[in-house]
Amino acid sequence: MEKYICPNCGYVHEGAECPECGIFVNDDGEKILLKQFKLQPLRIPAGWTVKYNNFSEYDPQKDGAEYVFELVEDLLQLEYQNLLIDLGWYPDMDINGKYQLCLVDMTEERPFDTPLDVFESNSKQLILEKLEYWTSAGHYGKYLKQKA
Repeated sequence: MEKYICPNCGYVHEGAECPECGIFVNDDGEKILLKQFKLQPLRIPAGWTVKYNNFSEYDPQKDGAEYVFELVEDLLQLEYQNLLIDLGWYPDMDINGKYQLCLVDMTEERPFDTPLDVFESNSKQLILEKLEYWTSAGHYGKYLKQKA
């Protein structure tokens, strides 16, 4: 992948957007300051491991389509023993898409073909509420496999 030197801060990076200062340089060399979204605050109980987190505070219903690049298939993965919660936006970078939350048992041969639970919504608030519920012992406890 091609490397770029940010004309604003000098940071060397891949792609047209500088991750340090948020400047995007278009094909005409014009600098455009992009809004920076922080990671979405989450209330996740102890014991869950964050595998990756790209889930930002961007809300498509409030922030509009200008920052649709925040809506990707790989937003968040959480792991607890044999369980994995996966959050993504489908289709990728499509403002008319929706969030998909999927709970799978990673001991299964093809876990995403037979999810334990799936929830879809274009409402970020509903996704956050469901995520908190799914990470509560009252919900996920029934899916845990006993260690031998």
